[in-house]
Amino acid sequence: MRLDVTRAGSFRGSQIPPAYDSTKKDFVVSFGTRFECPEGDDVVAVRAAVPIMRPFSFLNVDSQAMAGGRQLLTATAIFRAEPYSGKSCT
Repeated sequence: MRLDVTRAGSFRGSQIPPAYDSTKKDFVVSFGTRFECPEGDDVVAVRAAVPIMRPFSFLNVDSQAMAGGRQLLTATAIFRAEPYSGKSCT
């Protein structure tokens, strides 16, 4: 499983990086390496991706087939952090 955590000042400015590279049929190389420490009142996007076994080809519902009979499942949560003040994630 790989996770990316990004933050933005508003919902409008949020760009979520993709997890799947359709040309290589694998993870995007940089996916899972990004952690932007959220601060109070930030818009936070948490994206998780995990390859799972796909025993039958008809189970490929989102065109994210990977090598070895696997398929990439992704989940995204976007939310606004509470308006707290305090130290960052250092």
